[in-house]
Formats: sequence, structure tokens, C-alpha cells
Amino acid sequence: MIDTHAHFDDESFDSDRESCWERALREGVRALVVPAISPDRWQRTLSVAREGAVFAALGVHPQALPAVSDEAIRAALDDVPSLVRERPKRVVAIGEVGFDHTIDLERASPARQAAVFAWHAEVAVALGLPLIVHVLRAHDAALEALERVRLPRPAGVIHSYSGSAELVPRYERLGFYLSFAGAVTRRTAKRPLAAARAVSSDKLLLETDAPDQCPTGAPEGVTRCEPAMLSLIARAVATARGEDEAALRERTEQNARRLFAL
Repeated sequence: MIDTHAHFDDESFDSDRESCWERALREGVRALVVPAISPDRWQRTLSVAREGAVFAALGVHPQALPAVSDEAIRAALDDVPSLVRERPKRVVAIGEVGFDHTIDLERASPARQAAVFAWHAEVAVALGLPLIVHVLRAHDAALEALERVRLPRPAGVIHSYSGSAELVPRYERLGFYLSFAGAVTRRTAKRPLAAARAVSSDKLLLETDAPDQCPTGAPEGVTRCEPAMLSLIARAVATARGEDEAALRERTEQNARRLFAL
């Protein structure tokens, strides 16, 4: 398997990052992608990358927008091509970037979020890299914005997909893969499982979103999600789709390698 979205640079892993990686390997995780959240943390994100196994993405998370000026974002994005050239086998995507209507919309309005996304898309197209896209309670706005901009091909991934099954074809037509995280393991997970069943087999991805979204089935008392828990997510998605788990693991790994050119 490949964990296509894990914030493995988070401080919660500082004391045991190596042992976390060893646990992930034992569960069948062969690689993971670490998306950045803000330019002031890009060097930290890059520092945890390891060739052939742990890959980085560079971007500005929508939840970081209230604290980052447009000028700082544009300046940081101008530096991305040189950072990618310095690490051609370690930076595999642009993001995390996207659309979030749960945040301070006075300082990060939907229009500003769309503009910041468009800037990221320009960089992604220029570098031939896919986008890692966050969408939370903003699917209508996200689709409207995505349909207006030039996207790389393949476009990228909608991470931790939270939309309806009915919206899946619209994202796929735009060239996006869809990834599923711990929400699919919940006992009440009707909407995410319906969406997981609707995704085309060649557009399906898995992720943990570690350290967030600890899945149901984790050891009792554990609240920090980690890449090893990807096996719980794979099992839930395979069960929902009525597929063999081993086959689903292999296919989603192949999908991730194709999307990120791993």
C-alpha cells in the first residue's frame, strides 16, 4: 500500500518517527506522501522525505491562509521550482491546497481560496506535478473553481474525500483521483462508504491523514493516527466495495505510483 496523505512531519512524530515507519512497513505500507501546510514549515516537510519511500508535497493549506499574506504565498510559490529541481525524486506534488468553508472566511474568503488555488495550479502545470486538494464543506465552490482553471494531467487527488457519491464523476472528469481516510471505518460511515463504492477502480486511493482521523479499530486508548493504520482503512474500503483486500491494496498502490510518478 501507499499512504497518499500523512503529515509525517508533525511534531507528534518527533519522538518515535523511525519506529512509526517500521510499524508501517510491517503493515505493508511501502511509501507515503507528506503534504506541507505552510511555507514556514516547508523545510521541515522536506527534512522527513527519504528517497524512494517518503515523498513531499509543497503548498499552502486553506486553514493556514488567515495567518499568511498573499504576498508571502506568491513569494513562496516562486521558490517551488528551485526546491523541486534540488530534490527531483522527493517532491512529487503541489499541495496541500484547497477549499474550506469551516474557517475564518473574513480573512480567507472563498474568492481568496480560489485565487490561491489557481496560483498553485499554475505551478503544478508548469512543473508537471499533480495537486493535493483539500475540500471541506465546500464542494460546490471547489468544483466551480476547479472547472475554471487549467489543471495538470492527471489533475491530482481530492484527499480524504467528504463529498457525495453523486459528485464523484464530476471530480473524475476533471482528472482527479479520490482518496479515503479514517472516516470510512466509522460505524455510521454511510456517506463516505457510498462515495468509496462510486469511485472508478483506477481512481481510488487510500490515506491515513495522520496524525488526524484515527480509524476505528486502532488499539484501545490510541488517539494519534499513524501510517501503519492504513491497513484498517484498506480493509473497510475493500469490504464496502465487495473486493478482495489484497487486490485492492495492490491496485491502490499502482494508482498512487501512477499519479505521483513514483
